[in-house]
Amino acid sequence: RVEVVLSVREQLLICPDVMGRSPREAVLIADSTGIVVLLENVTYRHSNALPEGVIMYQQPQPNERILRNSELSLTVSTGTKPEKIVAPDLIGRQISEIDLVLAKFELKLGQVSRYPQKSSREGIILEQTPKSGTAMVSGQRIDLKIAVSPSKKGG
Repeated sequence: RVEVVLSVREQLLICPDVMGRSPREAVLIADSTGIVVLLENVTYRHSNALPEGVIMYQQPQPNERILRNSELSLTVSTGTKPEKIVAPDLIGRQISEIDLVLAKFELKLGQVSRYPQKSSREGIILEQTPKSGTAMVSGQRIDLKIAVSPSKKGG
């Protein structure tokens, strides 16, 4: 009698090349190939060579063999470094889409207050402090007031 033991090898994938693409495109490509991109772990860096909003670095590297469900880390270009740091105009933008703008000006998200409002979509920025155009220093925070559905509690 002969016993045969089969081992199941984890499936290796080829890491896709997402360099030069937008983070949204990278997420779609990664999802379709069984790789995970956590947008909260995306980093940003100034680049004189690459335009704002495109991926300038990825880890693992393109064409590297990786396990299914591995995480793909991304660094996104914020374009050239601005000569002076000022508060950008965030009013009317979706809060989920301001990371790149804050990174470009080397600013951080401060306190976020929720304000019940029927006339604006959820997550739209209604007010900011300091106001746009205000001179700032690297690392300074911008506080926001965002719209939420009136049925949800503010805070």
